[in-house]
Amino acid sequence: MRCGARGRLAALIIGHGLVAAAAVSPAFATFSIVARDSATGDLGVAVSTRAPAVGAVVPWAKAGIGAVATQASTNPEFGPKGLALLEQGTSPRDTLARLLVEDDTPEKRQIGIVDAKGGVASHTGRENIPYAGAIEGVNFTAQGNLLVGRETLEAMAASFRGTEGKGLPLAERLLRALEAGQAAGGDRRGRQSAALLVVTADPQRRWERSQNLRVDDHANPVAELRRIYETVTGRLGYRDLSRPAGRDVRELQELLRRAGLYDREPDGSFDDATVAAVQAFRKAQGLDTGEYGGPVALVDADLIARLRTQVQTREGKAPP
Repeated sequence: MRCGARGRLAALIIGHGLVAAAAVSPAFATFSIVARDSATGDLGVAVSTRAPAVGAVVPWAKAGIGAVATQASTNPEFGPKGLALLEQGTSPRDTLARLLVEDDTPEKRQIGIVDAKGGVASHTGRENIPYAGAIEGVNFTAQGNLLVGRETLEAMAASFRGTEGKGLPLAERLLRALEAGQAAGGDRRGRQSAALLVVTADPQRRWERSQNLRVDDHANPVAELRRIYETVTGRLGYRDLSRPAGRDVRELQELLRRAGLYDREPDGSFDDATVAAVQAFRKAQGLDTGEYGGPVALVDADLIARLRTQVQTREGKAPP
């Protein structure tokens, strides 16, 4: 571990009232989701716990390589070591096995791993405090310890699966999963910190500021993480009352073009031509088009679903 990481870990240990030594692992009773976006290849982690500064030690990710959540009796070295193994071509399961065989207390650890191909692996040691467990799925693994029950993980898994193919950014999908886990009970001790980390291999999107956010100490950290996410991104994806921007708009413009409503090259700018195309489609679908009926050029889940259906019908494909 680098010197900076050791100092950060020591500060966390002192904050927990534990022995101030870098060799001692901070104890995080935590729920998290580690995932890959099948459409973009983005990778990320969302996590919350009843302890301060969870974002300092639990979530790790590297663009084009993978993502790791290391929690419970947290060994922060699992993050960089796990990513290094994935970068060497080691599978998530073999990476997990390598990390655990070299660890002194593997039964106290909890880990979730996803690689750039969507392979996943998780471990919940037998000495984790109940309820502790994990749910692995396609492109994701959700894990937690000292939870109110398995329902926290089930809610997170259902949320992530439910947003597949909806055009949402991975950051939004992870945040929704975290919100679902919190709504289902979350950490049974309460709430204190949360974090969202997303990395992308797309050079046109690396500037996005939505991808490394932390709430270190707050009475409602997941809600505060949502507030910060919406404040700093300037683009909320395909969410009610939002004006999307960037990659989201390029995807929207491409759908509008394929539906015969937009004749320009998609450029990611929510300009007047894009607004007009959205308005025309909403009017044709009998949806409100602004003024007194709702926000102008609203792009929400209903509009995207209808637009995808029209595109598939127009191109001679069966609707989903």
